[in-house]
Parts: sequence; structure tokens; C-alpha cells
Amino acid sequence: MKTVMVRTLIAAACLAPLGAFSARAAEAAKRLEVPGLPGVVAFSQDGKRLAVAGELQTECDDDARGFLRVWDVGTWLPRVEVELPFSPTHAVFAPQREAVAVLGARCSLQSREVGCLAVWRYNPDRLEIMRETAGPLAGLAFAGDVLLTGNLPCCSWLGGEPAATTRPLATAPPDAIPSRDLLLAWDLARLEPQARVAGQSLATSFFAIKTSPDGACLVSGSIVTWKGERYPSGELVAWDSRSRKQLYRVQTDAMLTDYAFAAETKSLWTAEQPRVGAAQIVERSLADGQPLQRLVDDDRAMHLAVTPDNAYLIAAGPYPPPPDTDRIAPGPGWDEWTLRVWDVKNKRRLARESHKHFLSALALSPDGKWLALAIAFGRHIEVRDFQAMTGPLAREKSQSEGKKTTLP
Repeated sequence: MKTVMVRTLIAAACLAPLGAFSARAAEAAKRLEVPGLPGVVAFSQDGKRLAVAGELQTECDDDARGFLRVWDVGTWLPRVEVELPFSPTHAVFAPQREAVAVLGARCSLQSREVGCLAVWRYNPDRLEIMRETAGPLAGLAFAGDVLLTGNLPCCSWLGGEPAATTRPLATAPPDAIPSRDLLLAWDLARLEPQARVAGQSLATSFFAIKTSPDGACLVSGSIVTWKGERYPSGELVAWDSRSRKQLYRVQTDAMLTDYAFAAETKSLWTAEQPRVGAAQIVERSLADGQPLQRLVDDDRAMHLAVTPDNAYLIAAGPYPPPPDTDRIAPGPGWDEWTLRVWDVKNKRRLARESHKHFLSALALSPDGKWLALAIAFGRHIEVRDFQAMTGPLAREKSQSEGKKTTLP
């Protein structure tokens, strides 16, 4: 197994690297080994558990399998080790009970994707319930004790035929967009659909559903693929968690790749890749989804995390390929993946750390202390003390240079 090669780059040339983002920081990280390719990392709401899920096999066939691992945070003792009969794509902890839900898919004999949803309860430590659905599900979140999944068919916009969505709906008034069942609410005891949540959306595929830190708001991030167009756009839809009524819908001209909540400022950060121009990381008001500020980044951001006080933003993604390439979405074959840290208040990128391994996921603990990085082909998780890292960042940020931008 090759050692993860890490180097620190700062926007200003010829400056000493930030101490926290050096090769020594990576070496000091806690290393958690996993049996396959980690693709999902999640902390529990109280920050006491860390869950990692991923593939044991990379090919989609009848024998596709996955794994789930849960550790106690701090001691890093394993709590749950289980093999799954499907390939997981999402994992989320239940807020009020000792359980974690895992969503994924496997291929049937007809080579069709079959969605799989499972709930793992700690006592007893066994896979208590698993359910298969007729088609793939996308997105997974808890709203209180209610488990929600996306109810839209997944669309492979890289190679498959996009859904036949008509372009005029993009500029049509909201009441002209048909309402449809966007979410499924599941009975956690029997893992059966108990309700459908309707809303207005042009989305052809969910990539994530997340609940705000205070539990009041539920936000789905979606891809909108127009037939005949190469580059998809994005859409955010917000619901009230209790009433499940749609609060607002925001469509962007850029493809959305991830989003993260800032707990204390009640804002939402989105990673966006426009059809033309550099990638952007946008802070939006959680109340209406409107932009508050933008950070322009040289690298794409496929994974986002933000500290609860909205002081630091963490982004990970691939370094862009040459302009003449045909690739429009990142993958494990990209030559370089980077981890970046931004000073939100000063709109300044403090550090850029280069990885030769595919960073398949990242997560920040609710208190902002622990940063977990999934190193896919290294088959391990790096857990760093992020609060200890930000001390040197704060002391040395006056020496580094970043990009400052304002809203147009």
C-alpha cells in the first residue's frame, strides 16, 4: 500500500507552509483501516460515533457487497463491524436512538439497480431490518424520528439518457411546475413507506438530503438534466421538518456537488461548478436560499464541511483537468485531489493540501473538533484533530494570500 503523499501549497509563492497542513500533520492523524473502498463518512449528532460505509467489490453484479464500520470517537474502539449485501451510498445516524441507517443499491439478474435500505441497531449488534425497493433511492436523512429518502429515479447524466424535461419550465412561474412526490417517509420500526412528501421540483436525481443542525429544516440537493444538453444544473429544495411543507426552491445555473450547514449563523454553503468559469463555493441564507457571499476556487469542491461558528470552511475535490478534456465530472482516475481550508470572515484560502489518492468523502464532527477523510484506494480513514490544526492556521493566516471576492 502506497503511503499517502501530502504536500502543502499556499496561494502566495515562496512562503513557509502552514504548520498544521504539513506531511507531519497527516502522519499524526489517526488511521482507521477498513476492508474495502470507503465512500461514506458520518458522525452521529452527539459527536460520539463515527460511521464509515463502502464497497467490498467495485463491480456491480449479483455478488455486490459492502461494509459498515462504527467507532467510538476519542478512543477509536470499533463498535460495529458488519458486511452488507449491497453497495452503500449514504449513511446517517438516528438522532434519538442507537441506530444508523444505510442506503445503497445492488444489481439484479436483469442488470437493473435494486435499492436497498437497512437499519443497524447497536443493541443487539446485528442488522435488524433490511428492505429492497423496486428501483434506486437517492438521498437519506432523519427529520426527528422519521427516516426520509428521495423518491426520484436516478439519472446517469454522464452516459445514460436524461429524463425528458422541457426547458421552458425553468423560467415558468412556480405554480406552473407540477407538484409530485419527492420524498418517502419510512416507518423505522418496520422500514415500510408510511407517507409521501410532495413538492415542486425539476430535479432528475437527488445527490443528497440533509437536515439542518437544529432539525428545523430539511434540504435536498438535486441534479437537473436537460435533454440534449451536456452540462446539468442544480436545484435546492427546502422543507419544514415538522410539517414537511415546501419552504422554497432555488435553481442554479451551476451543477451542485455538495452542501453543508453552518449551525450558529443558520446559513448553507453550496459547492457549484458553472458551465463556464471557475468553481464557486456559495454561502446562502437558510431562510430563503439566496446567496450571501461567494468564494472562487481553482479546484473543484466535491465535498464540503464548515465549522459550527462558520469560521472555517473545508473543501475537497479534484484539481481540474486540461481545458480540452471531455471529462465533466471527477472520478478516482484524476491525477490530483486537494483538501483546502478557507477563512470565511476574510474570504481567504489559508491552505491547500495535495493528495495522490481519491478523497471519496469527508465529515466534520458537530463540535468542529474532528475531521474525517475517506482515502478510497488507500482503504482507510484519516481522522485529524481539526481544532488543533486551526491554531497554527489562525496564527499564520496573515502570511498567506487568498482570493477575495464579493457578490456581483
